[in-house]
Amino acid sequence: MTTSPIDECLSVRDGHLFVEGCDAVEIASRFRTPVYVMSEDQLRRNARRFKEAFSSRWPEGPVNVLPSIKANFSLALRRILTQEGMGCDTFGPGELEAALRCGVEPSLISVNGTAKDEPLIDRAVGAGARITLDSVREIELVRAVARRRGVRATVRFRVRPDYAELTQSSEFVEEDVPIRVFAQTYKPGIPTADLLASGPEALAAEELDVSGVMAHLGRHHHDTEVWRGMVRGVVATLGELSKAWGGWRPREIDLGGGFASPRDPTGRGLARGADRPGRGPSVEDYADAVTATLREELARVGIAAGGYA
Repeated sequence: MTTSPIDECLSVRDGHLFVEGCDAVEIASRFRTPVYVMSEDQLRRNARRFKEAFSSRWPEGPVNVLPSIKANFSLALRRILTQEGMGCDTFGPGELEAALRCGVEPSLISVNGTAKDEPLIDRAVGAGARITLDSVREIELVRAVARRRGVRATVRFRVRPDYAELTQSSEFVEEDVPIRVFAQTYKPGIPTADLLASGPEALAAEELDVSGVMAHLGRHHHDTEVWRGMVRGVVATLGELSKAWGGWRPREIDLGGGFASPRDPTGRGLARGADRPGRGPSVEDYADAVTATLREELARVGIAAGGYA
């Protein structure tokens, strides 16, 4: 048998694609097509690799990894990630319910999205999940629910940095749209001016435990320099907030988004991606860019690095 490995999970053996030790032709014959095949071993390897890559590069404090449930779209997959100690990024009541039913530790669930209503917030607060405040209006919504339940809700601000240096063209679209423009156009978050005005009220509220900040940048580019620029933008905003709020220091900084996978079908499908490298950056390269830049930038704005999840 002639075997050509593709990666840890996939290989070609005598002209047939194999997933782990399973022949894709036999799978198709047995289950018919279309059929979706996932490798449990590969999913576990990926989860452990992400955790190790970031934890080993951030000795200053604990590291938690929160894969989005939309990227792991079945309860079976999500349950495997729960077994690996992964948290979960959710949007809407269905995703929150799925995460809870799969046994995700509530304190490792981030409830995101601009369309939060009172029932969703009530479910999240009651379960003990973190709520990412995507708009100023949500501050009072969460306070009211927490007050009624007699608990203190854990929240964090979703910041909306300028990302001034991200002038590279986004790989999401064929048009020449700078990443900074793309991010400001469609990404939610609280504008800095609004946060400067409303943040002190949230920080002083007895019903709220403001644990930190969150920012999200989509998979706009294969170059890890984009992630360095993203981190610089986030920390610049954090420095502005800290200074305005009397030296406030977050306990956690959540940096989310996607990065170019080795077999990224989107970027390479565009004409602008024709000259891209054959493989995307490794998880370790990604972790290097994020952690090193975070450490440098926190020092630059006078915030001690440590304790962030």
